[in-house]
Amino acid sequence: MTDSFLYDWCLISGRSVPKPVYHDNDTNQDAYGSWHDEAGRAVIVTCDGAGSLPKSREGARLVADTIVSEGRSVLERFTLSGEREADALKLREELLSVLSVAVNTVWAAKDSAKMGCTVAAALLCEGVFAYVTLGDAFVLVGDYAGSPPKYQSYVEMWDAPNITTFTTSDDPRVIASCGTDATWCMVASDGMKNPLVKAATAESGEVLEDSLFREGVAGEPPLYLVLFSPTHTDDFLAHLEREKYLDDDTTFVMAGCLNKPPAGGLSMVAESDEFVIVPGDYGFIDGFRLKLDG
Repeated sequence: MTDSFLYDWCLISGRSVPKPVYHDNDTNQDAYGSWHDEAGRAVIVTCDGAGSLPKSREGARLVADTIVSEGRSVLERFTLSGEREADALKLREELLSVLSVAVNTVWAAKDSAKMGCTVAAALLCEGVFAYVTLGDAFVLVGDYAGSPPKYQSYVEMWDAPNITTFTTSDDPRVIASCGTDATWCMVASDGMKNPLVKAATAESGEVLEDSLFREGVAGEPPLYLVLFSPTHTDDFLAHLEREKYLDDDTTFVMAGCLNKPPAGGLSMVAESDEFVIVPGDYGFIDGFRLKLDG
């Protein structure tokens, strides 16, 4: 018996809005993409082009498209063994391979040094999932049982939050996680952090405002349900702009299950492990390996 009828991953919602001062999609350097099928499989990705790089918009689009294409290929051949923890770890390994293809695709492009972006991506396969962040993009994953959602991102310097690494960096900050029994997942650019995340301080890292995703606010449903509705999403983003929460290009993709999985809830198999580049020939990379302490 498989989980496919329980974890359909058929709810997909995404939006990208430019920095409010511009109101011009031609200036928006973010990109996003998704794919899903009827067999309980999905890919979601958000990329945030570096504002300091003149072709980062093209780079973000290239990385997003590559991750969707490569991620789909992975999922279409991925076979669940029934050992769920092992399956989750294998899916994470596959996602890191997808990311390495995307990085190499950028590095092979003309003007590649001008095309850097951050990345947040997830592979969802029935009851197992894996996600990765490169730079300060972020991922949220949760369930319909009200468990505290998991948040993943990387802050280089708490007092200089705009400093980060990109797909074109020599040593990008790559973090990857995996687990079982999630029923919704968000990948987002750092433009979504202002309303959702308490900024890092000298004493602590970023902290998710997780009550938004568990109880909602002022009688509203949990935010993940709001963001599955195009109309409610537009209203939410308009509210954020009116309240001056948006100061950057802002992009997210949500994926969720229409039906309710069995009790038990979200379980992490490996959480926020850092990975480093495995150098290859001719300036390309051979993948990523787990970073060893020290």
